[in-house]
Amino acid sequence: MKAICSCHGQPIVNNQNDIVSILLEDDHSRSYLMMPVRMKNDGSADVLVNNNKSDVGSWTSLNTYRTFKKKTYGYFKALIDLSAELCLGRNGKALANLQDMYNFDTVKIIVKDRKLPYDVRALFMRILLNMHMDREPLEPIQIPS
Repeated sequence: MKAICSCHGQPIVNNQNDIVSILLEDDHSRSYLMMPVRMKNDGSADVLVNNNKSDVGSWTSLNTYRTFKKKTYGYFKALIDLSAELCLGRNGKALANLQDMYNFDTVKIIVKDRKLPYDVRALFMRILLNMHMDREPLEPIQIPS
């Protein structure tokens, strides 16, 4: 799905909006397919992992990524990558739906966590850039010299 969200770094807004409608706006799809993260009181991050066939998942520390099944870990990374791609180009529909799943403080903690592998931290850096930094009304300003 990531491949149809952009072309040469430019967002394809209609495709982004269609994916957001299917994946994020339907409560059942969102709860079954997405893996949101949250920050714990001790400053570490948890991820919601659906370990069984039921609709109820369990919060698992992101630092225990080594214990995730290989497919689950790959799926988690693909979701983070897709989420960053959906926010490319300041897509308001995606930003509104993903803001609670990947809030600024939690994403910042994950990016700074040296215990996590570089690939996960890099994916969350893309979330930080596309979702939290490149936002409306961000515009260049003229600084007098």
